Amino acid sequence: MALTGIQILKMLPKKNCGECGIPTCLAFAMKVAAGQTEIEECPYVSDEAKATIGEASAPPIRTIKIGTGDAEFTAGGETCLFRHEKRFENQTGIAVLISTDEDAAAIDGKLKRANDFEYERVGVMMRNNLVAIKDAGGGDLAGLAKKVMEAAPKQAIILMSESVDALKAGAEACGANKPLLFGANAENVDAFAALAKDTGCVIGV
Repeated sequence: MALTGIQILKMLPKKNCGECGIPTCLAFAMKVAAGQTEIEECPYVSDEAKATIGEASAPPIRTIKIGTGDAEFTAGGETCLFRHEKRFENQTGIAVLISTDEDAAAIDGKLKRANDFEYERVGVMMRNNLVAIKDAGGGDLAGLAKKVMEAAPKQAIILMSESVDALKAGAEACGANKPLLFGANAENVDAFAALAKDTGCVIGV
């Protein structure tokens, strides 16, 4: 949880030296709390205080990247829940869901719409960023992942299954285009963690 300016002030040396470029330690603490300057700007603050403040101000969800190159999508790393508090660093993701039990025509139609989807919102171009592929049981998750990469090369991929074997095959099919692996639960979380370590992919629960 982020610290208040007063909480940060208590950890400062209170020299009011101005060497940080801000006249008083109180004003400096308030700016650190607001994210307008870094605690490292104080030349006299202790390493312990730096560590405490740094940990408290870290985003609750660390930054993750799904996909690579033109298909890369960044999520997490936000320090606020509401735009009016500060600003969101990463664009909101828009995804389309396809399933291994859908016919080819339906999948092709969804991928075309995902590629074509784009509109401007408050000066920001919004587009479809991700394709989520759901394992309906017994389908070819890996084959469908390959199809998505060919038909929608600018889309990051989410693979959805509770089967670690299916996700492993899908991740291998994606290669360097690292997908997000979704479907971890209490029963398979250890196997999911091992798969994430082996493939370098992030996992979702």
